[in-house]
Amino acid sequence: MSLSVFESIKELSARGQYSEAQEKIEKAEAEGVSSAELLVWKSRILQLAEDGGPLDDVEKTLLRAIALDETCVAAAVELGWFRLNVQNDAKRAIESFRAALKLQASVNTETLTGLLKCAHELEPDHNLEKAKLRAIRALVDETKLAEALRD
Repeated sequence: MSLSVFESIKELSARGQYSEAQEKIEKAEAEGVSSAELLVWKSRILQLAEDGGPLDDVEKTLLRAIALDETCVAAAVELGWFRLNVQNDAKRAIESFRAALKLQASVNTETLTGLLKCAHELEPDHNLEKAKLRAIRALVDETKLAEALRD
């Protein structure tokens, strides 16, 4: 799917033009475009559009996204929030959030390994343990996390 279509869907959604965004998604699907990212956006629009359809379709859409790309962190996170906030099912939401965290941990580990190897190559005598701890702390925005937990 072209980047411009995703940008268009994001832009329409940001402006609250959910029906138009839904039309773009339906057109892309009719043209045979299928991606986890498209399905994640579809699930969001289904929830936001006045005539988005039954909420059961949201979970089905997210499960299809995960089946299509089991490494799609956004689909697992979105499913977690849907289960927690819409279905009021914290037990099932935990499963989704844990799956997302496991996927993200794999990506983060690879990224941090690369950063630390670069640091070691650039400065062989540099304390990698301190660099590792700084990098690990950078994985989460602690201020935003604290704010979210206060709400």
